[in-house]
Amino acid sequence: MTIKLECIASGHTLAEASLWSAETGSLLWLDIGVPSRLYEWRQHDKRIRTWRLPELATALVQARDGELLVVTQGGVQRFDDRRGELQMLAPAGCPLDLLRFNDAGCDRQGRLWVGTMPNDFAGVPQGPTGGIWRIDPNLSYHLLAEGFGCPNTFAWSADGATFYLADSARGEIGAYEFDGTKGTLGERRTFAAPLELGIPDGSAMDTEGCLWNARWGAGCVARFAPDGSIISTISVPASQVTSCAFGGENLDTLFITTANFGLSSASVTREPLSGGIFSCKPGPRGALPGRFNVAV
Repeated sequence: MTIKLECIASGHTLAEASLWSAETGSLLWLDIGVPSRLYEWRQHDKRIRTWRLPELATALVQARDGELLVVTQGGVQRFDDRRGELQMLAPAGCPLDLLRFNDAGCDRQGRLWVGTMPNDFAGVPQGPTGGIWRIDPNLSYHLLAEGFGCPNTFAWSADGATFYLADSARGEIGAYEFDGTKGTLGERRTFAAPLELGIPDGSAMDTEGCLWNARWGAGCVARFAPDGSIISTISVPASQVTSCAFGGENLDTLFITTANFGLSSASVTREPLSGGIFSCKPGPRGALPGRFNVAV
């Protein structure tokens, strides 16, 4: 699909976790690593604010009132943008000696789901030692699945009956039967594993029930139909595409994050916009992601 992209920010090592805030009319994202940095791009004036965070941060979600929550090495924390400070909300309820959190998302019932993986930033050998955790509104942690190398995506179908979860280490997106009442996972099937399109990373849903998935190594975002077939792709002038999120006043703008992490100097020369943040109008409108219905 030929879509005009605008680069709204650049120079990131590992931009991830794109999130649109309707309350502030802004796009938020992280440049993960040590140190991690949080960014906010305000649509009305195109200004960017940046905060250096005190610990590794890997995912962003919102609470039910619009408050920004940051998934960090220590747990889930509130972010105060006036002071630029984190406040612990839900300390990690799982052992993280050799692991770190990665992607996250909220189901329509208001529960927060997070994934763990080997802590590559600490030099831990890679392997399928990560898991999928559900954090309930009372801040209790529950392990739902194990055996993941790099969990990403965390998205739900329009009817809430299917949970989409990628394992980037395996190169595929899975689809689980999802019980929204109980917050449990049922049978898993392979949803999509197009080897010609690199590695699956972060995702967003549109109002037509399609999944938009960032493809690391393939320089594109792919739109998947509910049956897992590819409807279209959007080419991005950066090979390492990491996440996408719908935003804008009408949720008709797709924001795309990329990375230059690990690229050789020759590769960066070939793709000077690697590590950039892009926006475009792809046609379909985005579906609102869930929020954490935290009880405290």
